Amino acid sequence: MSVFLQLRMLLWKNYTIRRRNWGRVLVEIVWPLFLFIILMLVRTRNLKKYHHECTFEEKAMPSTGVLEFTRSFICTFNNTCHRTTWTEPRGLEKYNESYLNQLLDDIEETLLLTFDTEEKSQALVNVFKDLGTLKEVLDRIKAGNVQPPLDGFELGKVVSLFNNPEAFLQELEGFMEIRNITLTPNNVIALADANVKPELIDEEHFNQILQNPKLTLCNITLTKKFILNIASSDLEEILDSLCSLSVSDTLTAANIFADNINKTVLQEEMNKFIELNSGGELHFEDWNIMMKVSTVLVTELAKYESIQAFVSDLEDVLNELTSLIKDISSFQAPTLGEEGNESSNFTDLSFVSGLSRG
Repeated sequence: MSVFLQLRMLLWKNYTIRRRNWGRVLVEIVWPLFLFIILMLVRTRNLKKYHHECTFEEKAMPSTGVLEFTRSFICTFNNTCHRTTWTEPRGLEKYNESYLNQLLDDIEETLLLTFDTEEKSQALVNVFKDLGTLKEVLDRIKAGNVQPPLDGFELGKVVSLFNNPEAFLQELEGFMEIRNITLTPNNVIALADANVKPELIDEEHFNQILQNPKLTLCNITLTKKFILNIASSDLEEILDSLCSLSVSDTLTAANIFADNINKTVLQEEMNKFIELNSGGELHFEDWNIMMKVSTVLVTELAKYESIQAFVSDLEDVLNELTSLIKDISSFQAPTLGEEGNESSNFTDLSFVSGLSRG
């Protein structure tokens, strides 16, 4: 069968189908005409609405940093449509060159270099856990629910915490002779043999110790409540002598205690006490690691110009705030109806106008 004969048979078939279905033929003709008529009406009756070219604001990707990504996400949340394709200033470009970005980059770089091992990172986690543990113990002390150790070493037995009690007493006695402290050896022995009972400190006295330790501990009425097994006369003489020390002498005495104390025994007994009252224990080795890391961190941060500029700006702001507070505190409103206050009124008005101008 030739191609022309096939085409003739196909056309004859289509013509026969449409001749038998006039409704279908009508729809095939009218429906396209109807659509074109709608388009013609839209074009001829001014139903068109022109929209300008739409350009959205630039948005930062997460790779630019958490701060810039969050700022960009919040500030461009409504997707404002702009006519122009360029806006001034471009936020992302300005941010990349900004002082804040440089400051954050320097801090991030220093932290990455400082916490370069898993040990240091875990030490930081343990330190935060210890802070929570200490908070639980402090809450129990405030509530008066402290449980003292029932067996083993007595935490309050001060003399047992030193490596060599005799050497400690001799060094302390020499310090007292140099400072002309009227404290007898019997007083020192009585203090060393005394028992400290922190569970006897109620919430009111605990808050007073936190607010003003020296004033509270030098009050013999309050001190006698948690320092036991010592005569009142000995305790009074000890407090009178110790509370009369200057700040430098107090630090020297504290160093004598720190040099002679057995840190291992102290840490073990502190953990016994804390475990009994909170269920956890302190990680003293991690605290030592974090102290070393903090020293290195501060040293490295001080090398960056952005940190130095930040500290300088912070000092300037604090100085300005201090000066402003002094000016406000010295400002007095003028009294109406009094003679001779014209110059005072003029000065006060000048000060107020100066504040308003910044």
